[in-house]
Amino acid sequence: MRINDIELSGGLSQASQRGEGATFALLLAMLQQNLLERPHLARDQQLPSSSQPLVAAGPVTPLKADAEHWQNGSIHAGYMQQQLTVSARLWHCMHPTPLSVHNDARRLDDEVVANCDYHTRQRLAGKVKSELDVDETGLLDLIEGLQPLRAA
Repeated sequence: MRINDIELSGGLSQASQRGEGATFALLLAMLQQNLLERPHLARDQQLPSSSQPLVAAGPVTPLKADAEHWQNGSIHAGYMQQQLTVSARLWHCMHPTPLSVHNDARRLDDEVVANCDYHTRQRLAGKVKSELDVDETGLLDLIEGLQPLRAA
């Protein structure tokens, strides 16, 4: 199928590269302004299977470290010590390191907690209520208690 469109056939691109400003301006003015009436290329619904990403074929990255991950780290360190960087990179790709030491999003390290101020440590330990008890009627009692002070 032959495409007679100026932009898709490359005529517009060729006119801009030749240095012919008048021809380029004419071809640009001749383009259809309504995008709905411009020719559309049909898109492939599915990519060929050879171009599908192979991400799912790789190993899964673990969320927390187990005993085997510490052993894998020593093997990786051995490759690096022997200056076998290509083997170390391959080993690292085949055995990815865990994302964290603990699989707990709410866990804070002891050093972080020790570096917090006293009130934060008490709140993290659960000794202090983080919500305040609101009693709107207590405001009236407070105002009535201030009345003798105002009179004096």
